[in-house]
Amino acid sequence: MALVNVGDGDLSGGSDSRRLGLQKRKRQEEVCCRRVTRSLAVKQRLEERERIMKLINQRQMTPAEMKIYNEQVRKTGGFDVCIPDDVSPVSLCGLIIPQPNFDKSPLMYEWAKRSAREAIKCYNKQEDAKFKFMRIVKLNSMDCAGYNFYITFEAKAKDAAPMYFQALVYFGIPINKVIEVKFCHPQPKLD
Repeated sequence: MALVNVGDGDLSGGSDSRRLGLQKRKRQEEVCCRRVTRSLAVKQRLEERERIMKLINQRQMTPAEMKIYNEQVRKTGGFDVCIPDDVSPVSLCGLIIPQPNFDKSPLMYEWAKRSAREAIKCYNKQEDAKFKFMRIVKLNSMDCAGYNFYITFEAKAKDAAPMYFQALVYFGIPINKVIEVKFCHPQPKLD
């Protein structure tokens, strides 16, 4: 009677199955280790972001605030949004920001007026109309290598009552070179 050592791998494959099991466990440990490393890296980035936000006295929007903001953007197309500023200012990077005092900043006012004039010129060309820009009623902006202006303005045709228009205009960098009208359309008079 001969004794066979299963651990030697020369018969039933016991060592092969053990080796495969060890390899499988090793791969699982590697995957788990990568996940932990990634989650630590994400956590470190979030902590660094939070530290920077504290240094510049800003904060991220809470999920509830972001939900309200996103709903406003969805409903109004970005023309009527509000940013919470009750406790400390929120980070405004990538957000559409109301500009209630745009007329107090001469440069912003001039850029917005030029953008609105370009928008009504584009509208007149597309619709074969003859509206003339009168005044800006409301302005929102988004920084993006220039500005996306969400402009609500008043324009008037020769013998007609003034109408309100909304236009999304990209006012680009370098300034004075790129003004791209995304759209311009009439809106009913605001309350």
